[in-house]
Amino acid sequence: ADLKTVSKALGDKKFLVDRVVQALEAEELAAHDGEGEELVVEDSDGNASI
Repeated sequence: ADLKTVSKALGDKKFLVDRVVQALEAEELAAHDGEGEELVVEDSDGNASI
């Protein structure tokens, strides 16, 4: 399933899905750049995750 389409259908949960999509897109770009740096995304509660 296309995550962006699912995000539109989720309403209140859309924000969370959008963050996952952004993280995956950023990770994909980093992988294509070949730098291999870890992506750290901060949750809405301030906790960092990789």
